[in-house]
Amino acid sequence: MFSQGQLRYFVTVSEEGQITRAARKLHLAQPALSQAIAQLESQLGIELFVRHPRGVTLTDAGAVFLVKARAALAAEAETAQTALALRRAANAAITIGFIGPPPAISTPALFAAFAEHNSHAEIAFQDLPFPCGATSTWLANVDVAISHSPAAERGVSVQPVRVEPRAAVVRRDHALAASSELELADVLGETFVSYHPDVQPAWGGLPQP
Repeated sequence: MFSQGQLRYFVTVSEEGQITRAARKLHLAQPALSQAIAQLESQLGIELFVRHPRGVTLTDAGAVFLVKARAALAAEAETAQTALALRRAANAAITIGFIGPPPAISTPALFAAFAEHNSHAEIAFQDLPFPCGATSTWLANVDVAISHSPAAERGVSVQPVRVEPRAAVVRRDHALAASSELELADVLGETFVSYHPDVQPAWGGLPQP
């Protein structure tokens, strides 16, 4: 009846609230995206959006359909990820994702122990993109990732490996300079050099208060 591509277009327009902005995000020409949305509405026999000068808003029917469209896209992504994991398992292969130094360099003992007990297994390493958006998106092509704890999401299991201490580097005349230990509340009002807001919060170095 309609394609996964059409659903992805619809969800993106819903989230962006503008055909122009959505087309830019999808790397499509605006007329092509407008036509795809109009075709989807024609196939469904309902209006999904109300068009106005500043963009689009969902109709009541569109809001209901958005829930189902997101679920369908999530199911498609999960199915593809499961198939990939099964193929790797059948080949006795494991792909390990990382950001920063390769794990075989930063934690060689861990992989030496794994190889000793799993000599038949094939290990591949993959440099991951920064963790923006859904966890399943940036972990889609790996079986295991060594990273900061990702945002909780169905289908992602987290196992703590180690706890790393945090240090605050301040000027000698700073109000916190005389403190040997700090609580999270002590530094929440400070300005930090950090990642873009799209990056998952844990990668900023501080847990949520």
